[in-house]
Amino acid sequence: MTDPFALENPGLRATIGLSRFDITPPVHAPINNWASGPSGRASGVHLPLTGTAMYLEQEGEVLLLVSLDLGWWRTDDAIDALRTSLSQRFGVEPSHVAICLTHTHAGPAVDPVAVGTDEASDVRTYLRSIAAALVQAAEGASANATPALLEWGRGRCELAHVRDQWSESEARYVCGFEPELSADHTLLVGRVVDESGTLRGLVVNYACHPTSLGPGNTLLSPDYVGVARGIVEPVAGAPMLFVQGASGELAPRRQYDTGTSAVTSNGEEFGYAVLATLAGMLPPGTRLQPQPTVESGAPLGRWELRAAESVRRPVAAVETRVPLPPNSQAGAWRHARGLNNDANEERRARQALVVGSKQAEADFPVTVWRLGPSVLVAHPGEAYSDLQTELRALFPRTPIVVANLANGRHRGYLPPAAAYASERYQVWQTPLGRGSLKALIQHCARQISRLNGERTGSTAEDVS
Repeated sequence: MTDPFALENPGLRATIGLSRFDITPPVHAPINNWASGPSGRASGVHLPLTGTAMYLEQEGEVLLLVSLDLGWWRTDDAIDALRTSLSQRFGVEPSHVAICLTHTHAGPAVDPVAVGTDEASDVRTYLRSIAAALVQAAEGASANATPALLEWGRGRCELAHVRDQWSESEARYVCGFEPELSADHTLLVGRVVDESGTLRGLVVNYACHPTSLGPGNTLLSPDYVGVARGIVEPVAGAPMLFVQGASGELAPRRQYDTGTSAVTSNGEEFGYAVLATLAGMLPPGTRLQPQPTVESGAPLGRWELRAAESVRRPVAAVETRVPLPPNSQAGAWRHARGLNNDANEERRARQALVVGSKQAEADFPVTVWRLGPSVLVAHPGEAYSDLQTELRALFPRTPIVVANLANGRHRGYLPPAAAYASERYQVWQTPLGRGSLKALIQHCARQISRLNGERTGSTAEDVS
């Protein structure tokens, strides 16, 4: 595949500001992340939980991108309230607000229904504190916004591995580490540089489950993302906003630990990969152009830096809904395993990522932003990495940032069609049926084409 990132920095000129804010709950906050793990309250804090807000304005069009160190929403109430508060404060449509979660599995409970009566009040208080901090942070990002250039670099990080592991001893799929399969290691780094050449912030997109800490952990932690921030930000001198990619089947090799050694190791691997990608980017506002060959024994093909031509493509945002088929296999796993009366299975069902009946999500929402020559695709499910790899293959010259678990309650996994032929967690958990991922990819491709004024070609209808 062609790599335009090696030749140029696809950039957007706009007024941009970033702001960091703390969302660490009280030390003994309610937790409820694992069916087999401890519930109740946290025992301490490993690293602070934070939020990062980015304000972007171009010719009166305002976009607000937020990343929160939280796991997932079980209902739409809290996330809808957060988006509404920002859209009303800045006078924009909700489609201009994207709130993403880093998807840490060591975060606090954010749904009062998922915890005991004694903890529910604490959860509601915590959600109110997030709402207040979020508006204040967005106002801060707006206040310090300055004319800047947002450019993208593509790197590689091998932290992510396929977690759909076939267990020979148990004759079933487990969520583990499958060394025989290759993962998508794509790392996108957006660099925000002001007119003086000062780095003002980073937007980092990568797909890998933050499950370094497992069911036995009781510490609040942003997982590897927090460790990476501690490595990247002192060097960059600017905040790093992390966007969790299409990581439905991707996770670290070392995961589910009770101690923090895996978090540190995974975070270091990710953080140094971000810095390496940043270091490999061309100077701001430049591109490489070929020069006349120099004859020196071997013919030397020279490339020199030149000012990059600006692309006139204003920002835009659209929020649509795509009908997806229902999953007829949703309840089959419990019957096949005979776990309907098992106490742990009962708790697993009570804490299900997707609450309510296993019905088709006919209103599955998708938010697509055009950011000059780049695109953001955000949705509230857990898509497999096919979503990002297929879209990037269809639009190879467009930096495409994909965000799982954004702008809504967790609506289930989106595995490829072939996965529905096997018994695996992502298939029986989701209310979304076979063909949902393909439909989502095709829908996103059409929205990107419309925003960019391009044609996708026949391959947009043939993706799996």
